[in-house]
Amino acid sequence: MPKTVIIIDDDQDDLDVIKDVIKLIDDSILCITFTHPEEALRVITKELIFSPDIILSDINMPRMHGAVLLKKLRETPALNDTIIAMLSTSMANPLANTLTESGADFVLQKPVKMDDYHAMLHRIFLMQRSSAQNQTPPHDRGVATAPMSFGDLILDDLVHEKASIYIIDYAWNYLFANTTAIKKVNGYGIVGKNITDVWKELPQFNFEPVYLMLKDKVNNRVSMEINQRSPLTRTSIKITGKPLADCYLFNISEVPEDSTKSI
Repeated sequence: MPKTVIIIDDDQDDLDVIKDVIKLIDDSILCITFTHPEEALRVITKELIFSPDIILSDINMPRMHGAVLLKKLRETPALNDTIIAMLSTSMANPLANTLTESGADFVLQKPVKMDDYHAMLHRIFLMQRSSAQNQTPPHDRGVATAPMSFGDLILDDLVHEKASIYIIDYAWNYLFANTTAIKKVNGYGIVGKNITDVWKELPQFNFEPVYLMLKDKVNNRVSMEINQRSPLTRTSIKITGKPLADCYLFNISEVPEDSTKSI
């Protein structure tokens, strides 16, 4: 869990919501807030005597756009190990790509509900935690290999896979869904939401039988390979699941009808 989080947002309401959710997650986290990006940049780069673990910044701010702020932050060597997440109420793909290329670890759309903020921050904190776990002294490396974590995954390699890729945490919140997976639910944004909320919001897709079939495997953190009929497309699919240290990765691909086996 991070020790220090800096929040930069010209909207005081959004800033307060993020701070409140962080305190609910862990009251020991020090939250430093700024409503003016120029002031934040000055304090972070010239006055702080320590490097924050995470910086959460709005993108569309007056006087200094988030993209400019991100560039200046990433030019600061002391922030090399700081996770930077850029947030906005609306997100265009070209801008998201630009921010990622400029060094953003996350480019995320601001949630609407408090629960969604909790899931979003949990996802960011997972990356921070796994990054810290990977900072092992050189003489200790190779002695014991820890299980791969969410932060170790190269998500860009999974985005355009032909198979549907889903990653959930062990509270059944969606951390990631690739392009193929999102198309299967007609473009619905499931990332940051709990599976039970997705059932309610997508009643046309009957997820519950699949969940009941998989939950013991996930909850007990064991691998799986199951052939089943998809509740989304009604086609035969193969579900391969792999437990990681802090999340569970699903790979779902279509298979010929005659190869479907009962479970």
